[in-house]
Amino acid sequence: MNEGYRSPDPEEVLVLAADAARIVLESGGETYRAEDTSAAICSSLGGAEAECFATPTCVVLSCSAADGRSRSIVRRVRKRSMNLERVARVNSLVRSLAAGRVDFDGAAMELGEIESLAGRSALVSVPAAALGTGAFALLFGGGWREGLVAAAVGALVSRFVPRLARRALPDFFINLVGGAAATALCLAARALGLAGSAEAAAIGVVMLLVPGVAITNAIRDTIAGDLVAGVARGADAFMAAAAISIGAGGAYLLMPAGAVGDMAGPSSLGPLWAGLGTVGFAILFELRKGDLPLAALGGAIGWAAFELISLPSGSSGLGYFAAAAAIGLWSEALAAARRKPATVYMICGIIPLVPGGGMYYTMLEYVRGNTWASVSTGFAALQAAGAIAAGLAVSSAASRLLSLRALARRALGSRGPR
Repeated sequence: MNEGYRSPDPEEVLVLAADAARIVLESGGETYRAEDTSAAICSSLGGAEAECFATPTCVVLSCSAADGRSRSIVRRVRKRSMNLERVARVNSLVRSLAAGRVDFDGAAMELGEIESLAGRSALVSVPAAALGTGAFALLFGGGWREGLVAAAVGALVSRFVPRLARRALPDFFINLVGGAAATALCLAARALGLAGSAEAAAIGVVMLLVPGVAITNAIRDTIAGDLVAGVARGADAFMAAAAISIGAGGAYLLMPAGAVGDMAGPSSLGPLWAGLGTVGFAILFELRKGDLPLAALGGAIGWAAFELISLPSGSSGLGYFAAAAAIGLWSEALAAARRKPATVYMICGIIPLVPGGGMYYTMLEYVRGNTWASVSTGFAALQAAGAIAAGLAVSSAASRLLSLRALARRALGSRGPR
């Protein structure tokens, strides 16, 4: 640190740590990461016995200082989006503080810069949405016409939905309107002969809206023991899924019978479409361009593992588990090599796996009057999310275990023979 280092007040440290945790949650980071971030900042700046309790909507942090007094602070999380660059930058800031490479004033300035990071412009985000939705339409059984329709509708939805959000409308209403608009446009394209199947195109577009990552993270939080956060995330994801389903179902009810069409079936180029779709969503999630090829490879690896296991075994649940485990190990390896959080690569890699199609078919079967088929499909989608979460948890535990063993070997090796 420099010679002019100023010892911060305990209140300043508390504010800095709480704001860092809030930014992590606002940017799509895990609950445990927000808690660990705040505790690490307090510890690096002289705080003692830091305790943090985080949920998707708030951060409660307390910390003791050298004077023996305990101080606490509460920060509300009023907005949530996916910005992986912010998560990575906060993680890097915590590392720098722990290593003594930056002082309090430098950390406060850096955190301000992180919070003010601007998202990508429409010139980048709109083509990214088109790429992601078009690729996923091809992945989930569509042909080239369905892919082009999904790309066009995805580009429109990517501009329309954020404008609704800027009007401070309820999330439920935004998701309802978004699901209705996406489905109605795909059905209209089918009616006009622009696509042979509205289903494949609609699934690709709905992937922009479905809370698949939220559902998976809710189960991951629950597995990790963060029960309150897991229930809160799960409830939020359920409400979003319900709104999208109601909107999409309403669009189907207004269209004549036979407007859906038939899909071509699974594509033999699945890993390629999965990789391209992952790139599109990674751009929307603000992943930096240097990491985009790695994220694409992770998505392709995951889908290849899914097909490799699920097709011979006939068990999609086992396929989801194996794919998530492969993505998790890939992400952990990249995190160690590039000194970034594994979640930066993990969230992008699981996008092709999240049960967007399952949620779509749950709604479609219900609208068709097939209640039991709807229940069965919905349960299968929930199982898929659980298998993904379990695969990620196992890969993370395995990575940590291997890291602990490596550290133990180094420690024993440094001592020499007894």
